[in-house]
Amino acid sequence: MRKRLQFVDPHERLRAFVETVGSQTAAAQQLGVSGPYLNRMVHGRQPVTARVLARLGLRKVVVAG
Repeated sequence: MRKRLQFVDPHERLRAFVETVGSQTAAAQQLGVSGPYLNRMVHGRQPVTARVLARLGLRKVVVAG
């Protein structure tokens, strides 16, 4: 039996994390990135990096059609 993958928008997950910790500054410190870099990821102008995905409990999966 194949396991179904559930799509999770990493930008939405990142925004939720920022809301949970209270600010982008606090989130950036916890994720180990700069504030401006986090801001670009939150607003979709920068892809969410593998390191940030891992710290959010996610991982990138590519499914070939």
